[in-house]
Amino acid sequence: MIKKVLLTLLFLPFLSAYGQPDADKLRNDFFAIAKDSCGVQALFESIKNDSYNTALLQAYAGATEAASAQCVKGAFNKLEYFSRGKKNIEAAIEKSPQNAEIRFLRFATQCNAPNFLEYDNIKKDKSFIIDQLPDMLKKGGAVDFWKNVADFMINSGKLTNNEIGVLTDLLKN
Repeated sequence: MIKKVLLTLLFLPFLSAYGQPDADKLRNDFFAIAKDSCGVQALFESIKNDSYNTALLQAYAGATEAASAQCVKGAFNKLEYFSRGKKNIEAAIEKSPQNAEIRFLRFATQCNAPNFLEYDNIKKDKSFIIDQLPDMLKKGGAVDFWKNVADFMINSGKLTNNEIGVLTDLLKN
């Protein structure tokens, strides 16, 4: 209980005047939060809303809700969290299908999803992200995020040796 309260307090500064976190702050902290097994649930709680200002925020809410399934008890609750998260990710992709960050959030979610859930657009998403990554690594404030994306993808076990080589070369530059 105390840990959840502390995590919630930690993430309160991420909330904007509209009650939704700033995308840059989400982007900067996404990987660090994911390392704490249920820190992702605190992030989800700070994001969840009945509607989202942007497709990107909806995708982050979906990814964090799906990942929060590991933090709830009972198979039904786990499936419910995952299903709602997946629904938000898919809605975000429908709104913004060319957004590489949203595609990455789906890729990361699918990498960690059990096979029996049959949620798999990994081949399509990894190809899309790899194609976009050279440009993303040149953009101003999000370069560190995209380096983390490349590292995550390399370590995901979902890339071919050729794809790993492409990303490794991109990270060297």
